[in-house]
Amino acid sequence: MSKQDENNAAVEITRIIQEITHYLPTQAPLKDFIHHNTLHAFQNFSFHEGVQYASQQFGFKVYLTLKEYREKYESREILPEILTQEIEKKFPKSEVEATRLKLLYSDFPTPENPRIGQLRMMWKSVFEIDLDSHTHPILFRLLGSFLDQGISIWNFPATELGFLEAVRELDRTSLISIFKTKHIREAFLSNSISLEQGLKRLVGSEDLLETYLFDQQFAHPGWSGMVAVLEKNPTALVDGRQISFTDFIWLEVLLEIDTLDHLFGSIWSPLASILDDKIEPIFSNTKFSPLNEALEIWQNAFEWSYYAPVLNGFLAQKKRDKKSIKSFQALLCMDDREGSFRRHLERFDPACETYGTPGFFNIPIYFQPQEAKFLTKVCPAPLQPKHVVREFGAKSSLKKEAHIGKRTHGLVVGFLLTHSMGIWSGLKLAKSIFFPAQNVLSVSPTKHMLPDSQLTILRSEQPHDEGELREGFTIEEMVDLVEQQLKSIGLVNDFAPLIYMISHGSSSVNNTHFAGYDCGACSGRPGSVNARVFADMANRTSVRELLQMRGINIPSTTHFIAALHDTSRDEISYFDREKIPEKLVHLVDENSL
Repeated sequence: MSKQDENNAAVEITRIIQEITHYLPTQAPLKDFIHHNTLHAFQNFSFHEGVQYASQQFGFKVYLTLKEYREKYESREILPEILTQEIEKKFPKSEVEATRLKLLYSDFPTPENPRIGQLRMMWKSVFEIDLDSHTHPILFRLLGSFLDQGISIWNFPATELGFLEAVRELDRTSLISIFKTKHIREAFLSNSISLEQGLKRLVGSEDLLETYLFDQQFAHPGWSGMVAVLEKNPTALVDGRQISFTDFIWLEVLLEIDTLDHLFGSIWSPLASILDDKIEPIFSNTKFSPLNEALEIWQNAFEWSYYAPVLNGFLAQKKRDKKSIKSFQALLCMDDREGSFRRHLERFDPACETYGTPGFFNIPIYFQPQEAKFLTKVCPAPLQPKHVVREFGAKSSLKKEAHIGKRTHGLVVGFLLTHSMGIWSGLKLAKSIFFPAQNVLSVSPTKHMLPDSQLTILRSEQPHDEGELREGFTIEEMVDLVEQQLKSIGLVNDFAPLIYMISHGSSSVNNTHFAGYDCGACSGRPGSVNARVFADMANRTSVRELLQMRGINIPSTTHFIAALHDTSRDEISYFDREKIPEKLVHLVDENSL
């Protein structure tokens, strides 16, 4: 490969890699919980176009099967009149009945295989080798160990270096190499083979580079997506790492060449030289099949068979009589668990009024607990907070298990603790089976923030800013946030004496999916800090005076109180009860949410 050809290939590969990151899932480490649209790359299309392209190109299952839709039609989950309406939207009246019979009884041609993976499938079909089974175990172990955030007992060496340099240091100082052939190991250590040269050896034709790289990276889209995210946003990790998506691809290319050289020596050829049939480019336009058109009609009919009765139910529902005096008002997250809680409150107390809102209550912040070294994001993952709120002044502290810590990793101390504390832990485990209760190891939303602590909400004259983050809020900033929150839900007058800011979280023990049990609007954490900060802002006289100038008059008799709903235990706890005016304390006890 000449220097000019290599430069041209480098430019093309850079373009392809940027294109790949557009289609990969935005898979950040689950430090922060996010609601992610895995088909975000197809958002420029209409819904059905987008999902059909995703199915055709990447093999995603985007609809139910024809058999499943027909079964739902038979069980009246899809209503006949709705199906007819959907057919009428796409066909003239003279063709409606024939189309309906075709949807119900006709067979449709089987769609072609998805385009992704067809080129690399030739390693199996021609060379009879599952290349992924040889390269993925090594690649994933290296990547997982390098990105480890303290779970592993042994640290990956030289994590202060970039990913490739750290792997080089590991391979250089190890007795056993990650490579099977000597010449590829030497090329890796000396960086004598470029990515362009490696792909030329594997693929052989520049026209197939895009297809091959898409095939390769979508064999493990989660890992690739995480690397692409971390390259652009290293702060997604608490203990940051330097990693490049291009370097990750280069290492995988070397591992593939190493495997093929080890198994076949120098007799194997690039894929382009053994192609019999033309490989369809992943993104070439083709017409959708008749089956796709049929599934589109079925899906619309399925959805409207649900929407129509629900909307009719809303129309038939009698309007609630709104009393001029509310017993209390409550702001809760739009989470479905809080939705059922809202319905319960309004059913048993028609005089109350509840509102749904994102559970961070328009308070985008980083939170630093009193004994924590790192900041915790407590707002939607896409937002980039400009403020940090710190906890201080708590007299209590979180309890810790004596036998959990780095001391157990030592030879002597670890041996002694295992034979002493281990027996005690076994007895406690047996007790918990018959008498389950909260313990030190359980995860609880009440541990997110200590109940007797204070927060740096008001910006001081000498704040402890951290980089571009500002500690606390000015009064003007508070007014803006409170105004935006209240106007977004329509609560600008008729304030009740007590307004509850009810955040939510969940208690759990040994749950690997725990991030999904807390508040998604708080990056998978309880929203108690946000509720407490908002209540403090809204209770300030200086904030209310400026709000009144903007048309929001909160009476002096109204008090905001922050609360936390533990959804797994169905318990409510309150914050700053000592700040509640004495004449309103009895109302909190009477409401007893």
